[in-house]
Amino acid sequence: MSVIIGGGKGFIGQRLVQLLREKGFQNIWIVSRKSDGQGNTLTWDDIRSGTTLSSVKPIKAIVNLAGAPLLSFQRWTDAYKNEVVQSRVGTTKTFVDFVRDLKDEKPEVYVSMSGVSYYKPDPVKEYTETSEGGDYDFLSRLARDWEQASEPIETKFNVRRVILRSGGVLGSSGGMIGSMYWPFFLGVGGPIGNGQQPFPWVHLDDVCLLIIYAIQNNHVNGILNACAPELITNREFSQTFAHAFSPPRPAIFPMPAFLLNTLLGPERAIVATQGQKVIPQATLQTGYTFKYPTIKEASQDLTKLFQRLIGRKFDDSIIQSDINYYPFKVVNNNGRSNIQVEYKKETKLFTPEEILSMILLKMKEIAQAYVGKKVSEVVIGAPAYFNYLQRQAINNAGVIAGLNVLRIIIGSTLAGMAYSFHNKVSKEQNVLIFDLGGGTCNVSVLIIEDGMYEIKSTAGDAHLGGEHFDNRMITCFVQEFKRKHNKDLSVDKRALRRLRTACKSAKRTLSSSLQASIEIESLSDGIDFYSKITRTCFEELCSDLFHATLESVEKALREAKMNRLEIHEIVLVGGSIHMPQDIEAPAGIMIPVLKFI
Repeated sequence: MSVIIGGGKGFIGQRLVQLLREKGFQNIWIVSRKSDGQGNTLTWDDIRSGTTLSSVKPIKAIVNLAGAPLLSFQRWTDAYKNEVVQSRVGTTKTFVDFVRDLKDEKPEVYVSMSGVSYYKPDPVKEYTETSEGGDYDFLSRLARDWEQASEPIETKFNVRRVILRSGGVLGSSGGMIGSMYWPFFLGVGGPIGNGQQPFPWVHLDDVCLLIIYAIQNNHVNGILNACAPELITNREFSQTFAHAFSPPRPAIFPMPAFLLNTLLGPERAIVATQGQKVIPQATLQTGYTFKYPTIKEASQDLTKLFQRLIGRKFDDSIIQSDINYYPFKVVNNNGRSNIQVEYKKETKLFTPEEILSMILLKMKEIAQAYVGKKVSEVVIGAPAYFNYLQRQAINNAGVIAGLNVLRIIIGSTLAGMAYSFHNKVSKEQNVLIFDLGGGTCNVSVLIIEDGMYEIKSTAGDAHLGGEHFDNRMITCFVQEFKRKHNKDLSVDKRALRRLRTACKSAKRTLSSSLQASIEIESLSDGIDFYSKITRTCFEELCSDLFHATLESVEKALREAKMNRLEIHEIVLVGGSIHMPQDIEAPAGIMIPVLKFI
């Protein structure tokens, strides 16, 4: 059965198509203004005329993502307002007529986007899917009319209808992050206005996965708030996003609200300068589990991309796996990864080292303005897993920027410096930094006193991180599936991807609960898979991995020539330290208070 996507070439559409294919949907038709003649593409004229009905039937779902951008710097004229309306309401009416003409072969579900602009901005009031709205301003009326336009699909043609009222969609390949990435990467980002306005948001993957969840589950219908359950302000978002970079960036340069009003006009700027507290109550009641429920998890995913380019060739498997998610275009230039940009109406190519040198130059200017003297030497932070070529590439970037690179320091050591800076350590303290990320474990021991740092030791494992804990759970369930159904999931790549996603979600659940469920419909050959895992069982599966993290801690202590009682503080860094056993691991051999960064 086919899935038809209106606006499938846009920011959300491209990611949705990719995730649909990963989940086994192969017959996907994309509707846009013009056909590129490649693959399953349709035009809106094709939909209106119905000439392609036989090609696309039977239809599983219709998803309407079409809509002219709201936050572009296109002048907000009456003509453009009309385009904004027609691109949403008009395309919806086209799909209504299309469904009518399908007669007895109608789709199972119609899914459409809308927006939280439906609700009136309010710094205090909390909105759920049943809250009133749609009568405040142009954008709220637009959301109302957009939703109402598709009502005949449900009321007249008896097709299940799902409307997603989306918050600000955060994805590294475009949208809000596309315009914000570089200011924050350069350390000159910050909140909008005073930053106290609510900021309803959702990760791009969660929008797409919620659409797929609605397609696959017949009990999902009606209005759903497509917003992460964590309520935050614009300032909290800015600080968390900036802190997720490695090394962390400041978020101290606010964009004045009046400037945004001038650039976008008051009617559009209200989306950013004001906000709503939107709760996904009905969404959670459907049973959907957010992949990125907190802004910290989302930001860590959004900011990890650029550093992977450094020191890697274009055909590197890591580059190829991420290439569709960069908020910039990466091209092959004689085997090297180059970033393609448009500058003064010219297309230019830059190596990652050249881009990094520009960033260093900008930060050099900021530093010189702050200290009032020339800056010619620099210490640069880098991930612990960087190899010689990657570290050399960073050093080359410093040379291009006219700087003498004194040292390249690993991130866990920088975390210790950040801890000292924020906690104003006045007397000598021995601090252990325990950094457990997605793929590596790094431990550093520092002596900190009154702004002075001495690195006593570093240790770690380049092949020990969150992914390895995931793999243990995956192996366990692969064996269980084979035992129950006599089928080997290890040869089914699609099934393994779906199982990995479910295991990651279960691992997060076990951070706060004693038990987690795995529920995957049609995992392999139409077989549904349901199972449970307890925290105790998970810890037993990964006992040697937890022990390995302790070995890194003990090695760092030995090289620092310290015993556990000499450590005053432990600073925990990285996403994987939220597992209770990983919090207990370093604390288990030491007494001090834990600090989270």
